[in-house]
Amino acid sequence: ITAVELVSFEASEIDGKVIIKWETASEENNLGFNILKSQRKDVEFIKVNDALIKSSDEGIYNFTDKDVETGNTYYYILQSVDITGKNRSYQTISITLKIPRQYALYQNYPNPFNPITNVKFDIPKQEKVTLKIYNILGQEIKTLIDKTLEPGSHTVQWDGTNTFGLKVASGIYIYQLKAGKFMKAKKMTLMK
Repeated sequence: ITAVELVSFEASEIDGKVIIKWETASEENNLGFNILKSQRKDVEFIKVNDALIKSSDEGIYNFTDKDVETGNTYYYILQSVDITGKNRSYQTISITLKIPRQYALYQNYPNPFNPITNVKFDIPKQEKVTLKIYNILGQEIKTLIDKTLEPGSHTVQWDGTNTFGLKVASGIYIYQLKAGKFMKAKKMTLMK
């Protein structure tokens, strides 16, 4: 018999990410947990954790979902997996990410990276946005975004290629965001 006694299951927003926390009073024959996610209650939920979140003696868990955008509502289901591989779903929780009040450019993730990294930024109002990659000599390597975007959190991928689609050398690169009068740059490292 599988018995997971769930004490709490909640979601909160920190720095444009969703932090999911849960606690169990007891677990019997439990291998671990999956987190399932959807943007609507009535559609299929998709597993967001890469590997099973293993059962622990403390019964205190957390998971960070970085693949979220502000202004959206997300629904999460906690699923336990027992030693026979059977799944059991627990309550559904939801969280709505508020539209940011200020501009922000976050550190890319993963960093260092090979071959793909994500760049996340926030804009509080509709704005013409450019996001460019430069080498350390200040030469432009690639334009990732050059268009008007809606307010919210946005994430764009860079695959380590230049404007011509050729792979660039490993090393340090600078990514620069311009949105209206806001401008910010950060460094990233491409490893081969």
